[in-house]
Amino acid sequence: MPTTGKSKKRHTQAVIVIHGMGEQRPMDTIRGFVDAVLPEPEQGGEKFFSRPDPLSESFELRVLQNRSQPRTHFYEYYWAYKVSGTKFGHIWSWLWTLMVRSPARVPVQLRPLWMLSWLLIAAAALSAGLGLFDRLTQNASVLISGASALLFGLLQGVVLSYLGDAARYLSPTTENIKLRQDIRADGIRLLKRIQESGEYDRVIVVGHSLGSVIAYDILKHVWQECYKDYRKPVRSSQPALAQLEKAGEDLRRRARGASFKTYRQAQLDLWKELRQLGCPWLVTDLVTLGSPLAHAALLLASDEANLRVRQRQRELPTNPPEPEIERIKGGEIRRYSYLV
Repeated sequence: MPTTGKSKKRHTQAVIVIHGMGEQRPMDTIRGFVDAVLPEPEQGGEKFFSRPDPLSESFELRVLQNRSQPRTHFYEYYWAYKVSGTKFGHIWSWLWTLMVRSPARVPVQLRPLWMLSWLLIAAAALSAGLGLFDRLTQNASVLISGASALLFGLLQGVVLSYLGDAARYLSPTTENIKLRQDIRADGIRLLKRIQESGEYDRVIVVGHSLGSVIAYDILKHVWQECYKDYRKPVRSSQPALAQLEKAGEDLRRRARGASFKTYRQAQLDLWKELRQLGCPWLVTDLVTLGSPLAHAALLLASDEANLRVRQRQRELPTNPPEPEIERIKGGEIRRYSYLV
């Protein structure tokens, strides 16, 4: 029987989950995540259904779909299999770059841990030099020796599988460049396919642990490519953009009444405004869980000063974005320039 009136458009959103360090299995992270965030269905039964993933180039991956509105499709960007052949040399080289720096170049919140690590290294070196370790262990039984060997083997596996991923991805040495490139390229390809599929109104990206750094890199590169499809926007005064700039400056200056809630609402309003003007960008949120980005001064730069320079140069995007500062007589002017 025909219906009268206009049917309401059904909104569909995509969530991309990027797993963290370790020997991750396909779909393990996303199943745990989806099971945690979705409520129990009122009608009973399963929280979600699994269907083939038409956008990822892997038969190991599937799309998880909720049963309520808004319709949500959960994708996993699985990159763990790309990291192979990791050796202790990769880890030592990376740790060496983190440790060999003056205390002033270590972030304040990490300085106690950095100093403790050096004390342990010095104590181990001194013990080895004095033969203390040999004297303490010369009467150890075969059982203890075997247990120690087993423990060392287990620790070796843990260190290689967890720290190894971070050491390879966060260290831009020549032998890691291709790995970093491959991980980013496949993630970029997945996000672009989701955006260009025409199936979604909104995209949310979730990164856990090292996956949040990968998500940051993916978004940074896809955003730059987005301008190729958005060279000639519709002319507009863009009031939402002006409101967001003001909200961002209020936060930066800690103005009275400034709040993250106001800023987040202004972000959403700007996204809606850009969509109305023809911008193809669908990502509204980057959600990070246990993110190393909190220690960007140590992991992504040589120190805090170097991090701030690269942020101001827009090599490392920030939120709110960095303004251009023009010094004038009696003060300064803060403005934002955009490619569009």
